[in-house]
Amino acid sequence: MFFINVTSAQCVPNFGSASNFALYTISGAVGNTGISSITGDMGTNTGVITGFVTPTVVNGNFYVSNSITSNASSDLISAYNQLYNSVATNTNHAPVFGLGEIITSGVYSIGAAGSVVGNLILDGQGNPNAIFIFKFGGAFTTSASSSIILTNGANPANVFWIADGAIAMAASTTMYGTLIANNGAISMGDQGSLHGRMYSTTGAVSVYGTTVTNVGVETEAVVGGIVLMDQAICIGTLPSDLILTGNTAQVLKWQKANNPTFLNPIDIVSNLAVLSGNSIGILNETTYFRAVIQNNGCVNNSAFSSTCTIAIAATTWDGISWSNGLPSDSKAAIITANFSPISNFTACTLKVSNGANFIVVSGTTVFLNGALTVDSGSSFKLKNNANLIQSSSAQNVGAILVEKTTSALNRLDYILWSSPVANQLLQAFSMSTMANRFYSYDSILNLYNTIASPSTTPFSIGSSFLIRMPNNHSITPSIWNGTFSGIPNNGSVNLTVTNNTYNAIGNPYPSGVDATMFMTQNNISEAMYFWRKTNNSNTSTYATYTLAGGVSNSGGDPLNLAPGTIIPVGQGFIVKATSTSITFNNAMRVAAINSPLLKSVNDKSRIWLDISSTNGFFGQQMIAYMNGATTGIDNAIDGRFFNDIQTAFTSIIGNEEFSIQGRTLPFNANDVVALGFKSDVATTYTISLNHFDGLFSDGQDIYLRDTTNGIITNLKTSSYTFTTLSGVFNSRFELLYQNQLSNLDQNNNPNQIIIYNQNSNLVINSGNKMMSKIKIYDITGRLLMDKENINATQFTLAMNIKNNVYVVQVTSIDNEITTKKVIN
Repeated sequence: MFFINVTSAQCVPNFGSASNFALYTISGAVGNTGISSITGDMGTNTGVITGFVTPTVVNGNFYVSNSITSNASSDLISAYNQLYNSVATNTNHAPVFGLGEIITSGVYSIGAAGSVVGNLILDGQGNPNAIFIFKFGGAFTTSASSSIILTNGANPANVFWIADGAIAMAASTTMYGTLIANNGAISMGDQGSLHGRMYSTTGAVSVYGTTVTNVGVETEAVVGGIVLMDQAICIGTLPSDLILTGNTAQVLKWQKANNPTFLNPIDIVSNLAVLSGNSIGILNETTYFRAVIQNNGCVNNSAFSSTCTIAIAATTWDGISWSNGLPSDSKAAIITANFSPISNFTACTLKVSNGANFIVVSGTTVFLNGALTVDSGSSFKLKNNANLIQSSSAQNVGAILVEKTTSALNRLDYILWSSPVANQLLQAFSMSTMANRFYSYDSILNLYNTIASPSTTPFSIGSSFLIRMPNNHSITPSIWNGTFSGIPNNGSVNLTVTNNTYNAIGNPYPSGVDATMFMTQNNISEAMYFWRKTNNSNTSTYATYTLAGGVSNSGGDPLNLAPGTIIPVGQGFIVKATSTSITFNNAMRVAAINSPLLKSVNDKSRIWLDISSTNGFFGQQMIAYMNGATTGIDNAIDGRFFNDIQTAFTSIIGNEEFSIQGRTLPFNANDVVALGFKSDVATTYTISLNHFDGLFSDGQDIYLRDTTNGIITNLKTSSYTFTTLSGVFNSRFELLYQNQLSNLDQNNNPNQIIIYNQNSNLVINSGNKMMSKIKIYDITGRLLMDKENINATQFTLAMNIKNNVYVVQVTSIDNEITTKKVIN
């Protein structure tokens, strides 16, 4: 035994329409002698097919001289040519292979006839894509009882034998791979076995008591798949991930282009089925993407995926109109001329350029998904009580102006200010305030400390500073207009604090902040305190807010101003930390005072049903009557059965099984719920009520009906035990809310019906009234027997009656119903 190690990067050819044939010839007959077993199609483009009759087994179709065989002919020739032209990696091997030889992947070229004798071992070396190609310049044969043995991942779909002449495999040969005889016949002898395909370009294909299967060998064209999904995004933002589905080979790479025809595409190095938004990067123009799919890296067996378009939508204001319709949350706005929205304004991004001025008036809010960019020479101004709200953490570019008007204050009054923009200097914000009247708060000592140099000290984002009114302000209460200037703050703001200390912090955004959300997300357990007073050491300094609401500092504030649910732009406050950090985020940003929160009560009345078996199985389902549910399938309410086991107790909606089913309100006692049941074994089960709530706790009964025998069980008083065969019984059980006996009509002349016991049989005599049907119940309401089409005035039921109490319901042919109690 000897070992040859040759590596190769050859490709599996695409057999196209010929892929699914186990036996095929372009020109010649396909024949069988003896008892063979063929899995795969058989065909000839010019010839006949004979001999494949019982007891020979064929799992496939026959094709003779039609469009399928015609296409297969051209595809076979193409595949043969690819194999024939494959570059040899070994030209020195002897014409005879086998005798215990082990070889690795490669292209073995023999200039003359060749053969396999004994055992030939093909070693895939752990690579399922390893390809073995054997090319013979003449005929190819195998000796009797020769065997091809695949090991270490070698795949029969990647093994090919081609001969420039006939191929003859002797009796009892075990062969793997696809064999092509060019201009010659191909045959396999008695008791031979082939996991592969037998092809001839010109010649007969013959088998003699042979087993041939092409399962797992057929190789069709690569499918590129579909990329999900098209997007419309803001300019200068990251897109969502692209996901490739439906591809049948490996991803070689991705490509992008600025044109849908992919003229001069740019390669993206990634062999993953998901191209992340981070890998794509920020886009500033509409861009097209596709994946390149190749089978084993073969260029001639590759495909492109569908094209995915990431559109950059933008519209420009030129002073007269928008160039591409109104901006939106998925369309960028570019302002090149003066603009002031008359109502709330929404865009995915906003750019102010060309010397334009964008002014947001009081009561108006600008909503952006992405960044705000203000070019040099242009401006963006928020008037008092206007808001800028951004949903993403995009980085803004360029300074804006934020105007803020105070309530009526005196010259010596103070305000805790917090800046909505970056790098705003303290003194520059309040130019006429005396330099020694700027303070920061010491959270350890609980004291305000004077800022040494307010002219060079900026506001710290998320922190607040106590600033006295300008020294030229009126000595009588009057408003003051301040203006912040800088790049607007955006995204999360995380402040490091000392736990259990009071800290002077503030709204860091050019928009309101929801006070309740701020307190909840930061687990604030004590009040928020807002500096609000006329300078007076004899009164309290702060107004107070908790989740219950706000109260003013009535002793120190003549205006009795109380904090609301919104922390205004520029507002600072004192809060006690409950951890080592305090956080603001975009989710807290709001434009106006929230409307009262209206909550609707979502009443639920639920039933939990159990099923158990004597062999240890347990299952549970729930039926819930609730708002928002219907008798159909309701998203986020109904829960499908996972179907991971073959025994289940479920409810049925349509033809689907559900472990949880919502039913509509108001509750109707006439409702009937179809229950599903299936068992993988024949055994005994018990259905019981686990627990219930809602109206079912107020006396509403719950019944189970077994439709196979009519038995109705009140699950509130007892469980139901039954025996079953294995199988699916999705119409056997129903859930009811009324006992069938409670609705029986009583006939006014029950004495006409005579019922008696005779030889352990129940005899029912209706006098002169013909009976149509009879139902018998036990005292619990379970239906024990149901007889129809009686058409007689007397009927005997073989019931083997025991001492018990029964209810007999008799229906006449006139549909009169009489019910009698029988005590035996």
